[in-house]
Amino acid sequence: MFATMVSPEILKIMEENPASFKLAGEQREATIFSSDVSGFTNISEGVTARELANILNIYLTPMSNIIMSYDGYVDKYEGDAIKADFGVPLSEPGHSWKACFFALYQQEELTVIQRMILLKYGVKITARMGINTGIVSAGNMGSEKRNAVYRHGRSRDPCRRA
Repeated sequence: MFATMVSPEILKIMEENPASFKLAGEQREATIFSSDVSGFTNISEGVTARELANILNIYLTPMSNIIMSYDGYVDKYEGDAIKADFGVPLSEPGHSWKACFFALYQQEELTVIQRMILLKYGVKITARMGINTGIVSAGNMGSEKRNAVYRHGRSRDPCRRA
């Protein structure tokens, strides 16, 4: 279930410790990442359905790979939006810094992706990104077949030094 959402290293740890993942929420600090393509509705109105699917794949594939390379967990896609978690499903020190570094790397990769999409489809994409660290209730909630992370309580910006 997790093979397409986490890095191979994290998946191996999860496979070696299946009892750690039960149908319940566990409170812990985690970092949540969210992004979407700016002006996506306008973009979708100017291309065919097939072109839109190709544009999304060109964008979502490398962005997801970068998330996983920083031990992030792709929680879900909502059309052009990516929701990802750092520090869950496995607790990891430094998750907030990994999320910040990952977002910077994503911005660099986006410049390459922008050129590819502009040349092939005549559309310029940009992305908005947000990062938030706080206490979450993480686990397999709502269904034995679907993981979800719910954020609540106070949070802080991990990219800003105190």
